[in-house]
Amino acid sequence: MHKVWCAVDPGIATQPRHIEAMIIVGITNGTSHALFEQVNIVDGEAQEANFATYRVIRMSEAPEIEVAVVPTAGSPIGGMGQVGLPRSVGNRECRGATDRRRAPSALPVPA
Repeated sequence: MHKVWCAVDPGIATQPRHIEAMIIVGITNGTSHALFEQVNIVDGEAQEANFATYRVIRMSEAPEIEVAVVPTAGSPIGGMGQVGLPRSVGNRECRGATDRRRAPSALPVPA
């Protein structure tokens, strides 16, 4: 996956650069979850103890991300809240980009 384009409608955007940053972080984290992150459990104990053994996305591997904040005129002021990880950067897209199927979470799916 080389580029992600995202449009978000927050209603009235009082801090559009903060909204853009939240969306970029969510997409980057979602990409990392889908492509790399995994916790391996052996005899009830996690094998990954810290980032030295827990694989996350590196900046050189992250896609280019473009965010368009499209405010809606006349909306009440509310805010974005805590934006969750977007599922648009999920298994389907990653499988198409890498031809690998990944579990939907960091925990491995038992065979």
